[in-house]
Amino acid sequence: MRVGNIGEAYQSFREAVRLAPASAEAQYNVGSLAFARGDLLEALGRFQRAARLNPEWATPEAALAWLLATSAPSVR
Repeated sequence: MRVGNIGEAYQSFREAVRLAPASAEAQYNVGSLAFARGDLLEALGRFQRAARLNPEWATPEAALAWLLATSAPSVR
């Protein structure tokens, strides 16, 4: 994977989610890359899943709060 290639990273992390769907980190990473690609609905779902999978980890909650605070009402 080349540095800066969001598409390749996105596909790699989607594969990680396929292999380990209960990984909060993998879900969060897919969400972050979906956000970077402009897919806010997917990002929302991935951040929510990551937060449910690891409620002790604040990062997905923070990403979710940022997404909801800065996006159009249709995403909420």
